[in-house]
Amino acid sequence: MRLRFAIAAPLLAAVLLATGPLVGAPPRTPRRDQMLASAAAQAPVKAAQPAPAKEPEFDSYEVVAPKAVWKEPGKVGRLYGGFTIKQGDTVLRAQEAEYNQTAGTAIATGGVSVTDPQVSVTADRMTVDMNAKKAVLQGAVRVVAKPKQSDAQDPAKQKGLRREFREPVLITCTNLEYYYKQKRAIASGNLRFVQGKRTFAADTCLYFQKQETAVLTGNVQGVDEKGQTYQANAIKLVLKEDDESVEAERFHGVFKVKREEGTEEEPQPPELSEPTPVGEPATVSASGHAG
Repeated sequence: MRLRFAIAAPLLAAVLLATGPLVGAPPRTPRRDQMLASAAAQAPVKAAQPAPAKEPEFDSYEVVAPKAVWKEPGKVGRLYGGFTIKQGDTVLRAQEAEYNQTAGTAIATGGVSVTDPQVSVTADRMTVDMNAKKAVLQGAVRVVAKPKQSDAQDPAKQKGLRREFREPVLITCTNLEYYYKQKRAIASGNLRFVQGKRTFAADTCLYFQKQETAVLTGNVQGVDEKGQTYQANAIKLVLKEDDESVEAERFHGVFKVKREEGTEEEPQPPELSEPTPVGEPATVSASGHAG
């Protein structure tokens, strides 16, 4: 589940030109000048070769807004009237946004949505702290995460636990924090997961994107399409390919196991021999038993 909150900050900041501090040379001193002169006298004279200039890299953002305002005092920029910002295949939409360059924060409110081909996210409010490299979604948070395209198209990868996640998952909560530098997320507040007829609930979910690992804690409960239920204090789910595992703490589950139908011929009780009439000698078989 790749969440694209990381793009929210530069998207909101795309309406302005941010400048960074310039790093100067160290101060000159007589001792430093003497050392430099001595080194220059001993070094062979070579024609100065300018270092090749590194071409700057830029990301392209497309901003559409009915009204955009930038105020130099305080260095605050605002977008009004319902705006759209696009970068690659990621789209951010909201009614209003404010970017504070001095504080390093960006806030979007009113029907906030962030979408890309794999994930769509909606919320009432999104706050980005560029110093902490953190985005926080609040309100009616709704995340729809689709499986990786490679897993969905390659039957060979549809095995083990990954097979259970080949359908989209709906995640709802009231607070979602995403640390986009570390690529980890924390979801809490009426947390619920729905995938088809499966439902899961917990107090908190920690998701580590690089490790493809989710840890659900506090009142973890679930039910699947077969009516099987389980409860636990915590569940750790690892979806990394070839290293899949599930670990539960204080687990209680009710599972349904299909009864095996017998295919072998049922054994029958042996038939008893006919009784010998009174007065007649009993016959003895070759095995030595009376007939």
